[in-house]
Amino acid sequence: MNRRRLLLLLIPFLLWLMVQAAIGGYSYVIQYRANGVLDGWQKSPGQLSQQAWLEVEASVLAALSWDKEQPDLINLLGRLHDLHTFRLSRAMEQKQQHMQQAEHYYRQVIKLRPAWPYGYLNLAHIKTASGSRDSEFYNLLLHLTRLAPWDEKTLPLMVQMLTRSWPYMDSEERSQLQPYLLQVANQRPNDVKRALQKSGTVTYFCAKIIGRQPTKLCGNMMINSEVK
Repeated sequence: MNRRRLLLLLIPFLLWLMVQAAIGGYSYVIQYRANGVLDGWQKSPGQLSQQAWLEVEASVLAALSWDKEQPDLINLLGRLHDLHTFRLSRAMEQKQQHMQQAEHYYRQVIKLRPAWPYGYLNLAHIKTASGSRDSEFYNLLLHLTRLAPWDEKTLPLMVQMLTRSWPYMDSEERSQLQPYLLQVANQRPNDVKRALQKSGTVTYFCAKIIGRQPTKLCGNMMINSEVK
């Protein structure tokens, strides 16, 4: 009798586990496909169309309806609206709408996965692109330096964003963010140099940010302080 009761209790639990596994598997498949499509669009600008964008968005939203607090799915929605802002949107009002949506999704990702650098990085990046360098933006950068994003995707973007934003920072913001840049200039000089070469800011970085402090990237070079 006790065994029958135990089985009756276990069956609903096992069914629940099976449903959760099915939802997780479905969510993973959608993530994998959508990430692949997004990466393809970013590499080949001509492939993106409004209809294709809507189809990917619909698939991610469908998966999210089953897995409501999945940060990877929410981040995908952010990336989709991010991409729409700068690739598909024509009117300024449309750009603003998609930009706000992207920021909204990235903020959700940060809440759900606070130790993951990509939510902060994506939100900071879209703010950089839109010229929205407010207090939230600098807090994002500061938080990212504490998370120490060192991989091949996060490090170049961090260095580029910090360097481009340097002229707009006040002395307190610079003093908080400079130690990270000094550290990467010493520990990852080749990666930093490649990132800066893409934006043509190696000289600016060494003159204005590193200054007189020797690093493996800039050495002991004394660059004209008139560099702007």
